[in-house]
Parts: sequence; C-alpha cells; structure tokens
Amino acid sequence: MVRLLLASASPARTATLASAGIAHRVLVSDVDEPAVLAAQAEATARSGAAAPSPADQVLALARAKAEDVAAALAAGARPSAGFPDDDGDRPDDVTLVLGCDSMLEADLGDGVEVVGKPRDPEVATRRWAAMRGSVGVLHTGHWLVAVPGAGGAEARRRRTTVGERTC
Repeated sequence: MVRLLLASASPARTATLASAGIAHRVLVSDVDEPAVLAAQAEATARSGAAAPSPADQVLALARAKAEDVAAALAAGARPSAGFPDDDGDRPDDVTLVLGCDSMLEADLGDGVEVVGKPRDPEVATRRWAAMRGSVGVLHTGHWLVAVPGAGGAEARRRRTTVGERTC
C-alpha cells in the first residue's frame, strides 16, 4: 500500500489534495524555517555562490519539512488519524511524505520584497491593496520522500507563477 502524508498544517494544501480525490493524512513538521534559510544562506556564502533565490529557498524549506516528518514517522510518530483503508503496517507498505512551501515576491510600495503568509486578514488586505496594478511572483516548492521503501528515494519540484494583480 502507498500512502500520502502531508507535512503541512495548511488547510489550502489539504483542500487541494482532497478536491483532487487524493486520500492523505497530515503530520506537521517541527522545522525551524528561519534556521533552515540561515543555514542555506551560510552554505552558499561559503561556496562563493550567489545568495539563494526565493525559488531555491522554498525548495530547501519543502525538503526540510518532508525529511523532518519522514524521520519522525520512521521513529514511530503517527498522524492524528489513521490512513484510509489502513489494515495495519505491512513490510511492503510505503508512505510518501510531501513537504511544501511557498513565498510571494511582491512590490508593496518600497520595491520588490519576499513576503510570507499574512498573520491575519488585515495584513492580507493591506498587501493586496499595495500590490494593486503590479506583478506578484509566487514560488512554490515540493519535496517528496518515500518511507521506508525505495531506499529513501526523493523527488523534488519547484514552480514559479507570475500573476498580475489589478483592481
């Protein structure tokens, strides 16, 4: 049996999977996102490479989340609800852990900046108003880890979407 475990508390990601008919469960990662980004920036600075782009950052965060939940699962952690059609673990069962992250690059009036999730509806409303007539770039990273099968195989993908917000 192959099962999908989402390493995210995002209601939007859960709703997207559910609307696509993809049965899954959730186990939220304990990743310290600022620490992951700081380590990534330090590693690229040591190598002499350019600072990580937002697209690189979302992929690093997605990977950290997926690997954190995969390690927790291997150590015995379980999602709050069982998997659909779960009749117990079998040696050939594989759980796919999906880590995700997104960042928005937007011009909010002081030049282009990367913004995280708004903390409340008022912040979201102010951002939308500030972006009026400008272009926003959404970077999304996905990282998939197979546990325990396939030798810990991993797959990754990142996408960038450019959208114009006009009101």
